[in-house]
Amino acid sequence: MKSGIIAVGLVFCSFVYAGEQKLTYVDLVNRITDLEHLSVLPVPGEKCAQCSSYDRASRFDEATGKYVAWDANGDGGAVIRMEGEQAVLAEMTGPGCIWRIWSATAGKGHVKIYLNGASEPAVDLAFDEYFSRKFEPFTYPALVYKTAANGFDNYVPVPFQKSCKIMGDKEWGKYYHFTYSTFPAGTQVPTFKRELSAEEKEALSRADKILAVCNADPAGNRKGEKIATEKVAVEAGKTARVLKLRGERAITAIKVKLDLPTPPADRDILRELVLKITWDGQKEPAVWTPLGDFFGSAPGANKYSSLPLGLTADGVFYSYWYMPFKKGAIVELVNDGKTR
Repeated sequence: MKSGIIAVGLVFCSFVYAGEQKLTYVDLVNRITDLEHLSVLPVPGEKCAQCSSYDRASRFDEATGKYVAWDANGDGGAVIRMEGEQAVLAEMTGPGCIWRIWSATAGKGHVKIYLNGASEPAVDLAFDEYFSRKFEPFTYPALVYKTAANGFDNYVPVPFQKSCKIMGDKEWGKYYHFTYSTFPAGTQVPTFKRELSAEEKEALSRADKILAVCNADPAGNRKGEKIATEKVAVEAGKTARVLKLRGERAITAIKVKLDLPTPPADRDILRELVLKITWDGQKEPAVWTPLGDFFGSAPGANKYSSLPLGLTADGVFYSYWYMPFKKGAIVELVNDGKTR
């Protein structure tokens, strides 16, 4: 038998999104930490895509309907095309926004970002300087950093209204990703400039602080929020109801604390205990996953922190995924173990 404590925060939710949007730079920055926004389907016409240095030998032959050289793995130096001595790394049609710039081996050659067909680049830096945190506004440590896997990331948004073209000089490096969204026609976004207003800098600073700590719901205390705490014992082969909720609401946090055995025995417990959540009277649950997997800790209890999920030093599993429902929700724990 295992017991756990689950604290669930609730808030009423409603969403209104117009087909045509006007997004400020602050709006775009706020999306970085807006977990509620992730729970809403994109507006019609909004798409997410990526330009990268994948091996161009891999392609789809429309004439034959077959994939050609799909196993080609010469990723790194591939580009869209060369224009003189410069490489075209990315081309996009707006309105849109670059959310992430990545490289494994950013070099000293300059990478230039041209927006809306301008003859002068909005950003002109050596590729490694995009990640050095020495050049505004790419200076925030939780948004611009080197990963443990020797990659470099820059999450400072770069919006554009009409188009974006990214060029690389000689020695720009190898391997790149430019991850971006394009918005429906009629959406208004600002064109990025490195000289930001005080309000825009404050938005980046706020996002940076949230991502640096990752120990609380980034939305803070919500109006109408309620917390329910239950102590639940689940026998082997049984299911225990944790909570039944009625009405139009949203689960905004789930926290679980367990008395776990020492590793590696904790792996079995966190795999045998299953979190089950069913919305709006549906026959099948929308969530059915081993507890450790749901919190991203598997195998076993591995302490870590991220914006939506983590396991704290004092053994509390947390989730801040925003999960809205229309009529009701049932939260259950299932013990798939045979002996405990």
